[in-house]
Amino acid sequence: MNEPDLCDECDRELRWRVSPPGADPRDSPEDVCTIGRFQLVRWLRKQPATLDAATIAGVFGAARKSTTWQIPN
Repeated sequence: MNEPDLCDECDRELRWRVSPPGADPRDSPEDVCTIGRFQLVRWLRKQPATLDAATIAGVFGAARKSTTWQIPN
């Protein structure tokens, strides 16, 4: 089992609350570490790759198609 990811600043378990612009991180629950969007990007870049290039290309190709995002009737 994987160890929980810890916040680089406070060593609390990350619970994925990204602070929107203008939000006060002090409004977060005590056991939640709120991180900014740039901290999230840094953390994501440190993670190991989990998808191969072909899978990423397939997801990217589907996401680019406008028909992927149409709401069914």
